[in-house]
Amino acid sequence: MKVAVDSFYLSLNKYCEELCGDKVAIVHTPESFISVLADGLGSGVKANILATLTSTILAQMLKNGVELHEAVYTLTSTLPTCKERQVAYSTFSTLQIFNNGEAVLIEFDNPKAIILRNGNEIEAVKHSIHIQNRLVIESRFKCKPNDVIVLVSDGVLHAGLGTILNFGWKRRDVISHLRSTMRNNDHARDIGENLMVVVNDLYRNQPMDDSTVLVARIVDRTKTVVMVGPPRKVEDDYDIVMKLLSADGKKIVCGGTTAQIVSRFLKEEIQLDENISLNSDLPPMAMIRGIDLVTEGVLTLGRVGDLLVDCVASKQQLDHLCSIEAKDGAIKMVQMLLSECSEIVFLAGLADNPAHSQVAYSPLSLRFKVRLIERIAEHLRALGKIVSVVQC
Repeated sequence: MKVAVDSFYLSLNKYCEELCGDKVAIVHTPESFISVLADGLGSGVKANILATLTSTILAQMLKNGVELHEAVYTLTSTLPTCKERQVAYSTFSTLQIFNNGEAVLIEFDNPKAIILRNGNEIEAVKHSIHIQNRLVIESRFKCKPNDVIVLVSDGVLHAGLGTILNFGWKRRDVISHLRSTMRNNDHARDIGENLMVVVNDLYRNQPMDDSTVLVARIVDRTKTVVMVGPPRKVEDDYDIVMKLLSADGKKIVCGGTTAQIVSRFLKEEIQLDENISLNSDLPPMAMIRGIDLVTEGVLTLGRVGDLLVDCVASKQQLDHLCSIEAKDGAIKMVQMLLSECSEIVFLAGLADNPAHSQVAYSPLSLRFKVRLIERIAEHLRALGKIVSVVQC
């Protein structure tokens, strides 16, 4: 059984600092999910640079196939030690989760990771490794669906220190909070945001240290199918609809003609969404029993592509888009693809649309549609999704 990772991270800057001294890097390969949480020494610009170098170097080396031990050796050899405090200029935690559920966790002077299964903490087998005279802790374990792995910087455990709490928010307190607030259907975003609200409250909205949480939630890998346009040959309609209906993930239909084909095979009526938004210039969504999302075609997909460009460029825009109420089919599709789907297959129908061919030099051409789907797939891959496009 293959698994996927639903991940989210959030940071609070130290009060009055413009830059955060913690940094998270997440990369995806066909075989694994890789994340690095680095904590630079001190705060501000210097800490930000050190944490950025640490997280970027480690993540990219692992992405390029360098063995974890070699990557850590290279990094610890490169990072200097503070002469005054005799500590490394940056600490880090690295988590790599493979498609088969095997996980490798490397921790260097960061708070111990929290691994929860069915609401209870589990202890992974740990090995101490000395690399360049520095103690690194390695853990290997097998993930199961619904496991939650939480990495934090020490700012989270310092929350409330000397003010609300005498000794800060200890690790056991964080675990207790997670166990009491997590629900079965929570996404990684829900868990991370909830945790950081408490951290900020304990700091009284004035964090005395950079604080970061990284949540990795293990989910079953499911295949979402997006059917866009009818197939070139009418006799292929049945096979393509069956591929849509066989998806064990979400089933999405784009385009009026496509919706009619699916409706006919399912023998279910198409119902227009009565909640039409006056704030959107896109055609309204529709509903077919057994289908998760039904939208208009190329116009909606064009907006989906634009939204994904913003998400790739800015994590803030990504977080905002995933947290707002969907007012049209484009936002709804982006939220669904990013938050509820791991593997996505686009079935790009190659039948000509007579309505499009009547407009000379119209951008709504068959070639444009295929390019648009490929562009959407490219952006989704950049955001960590496994995507394929099948022309039919």
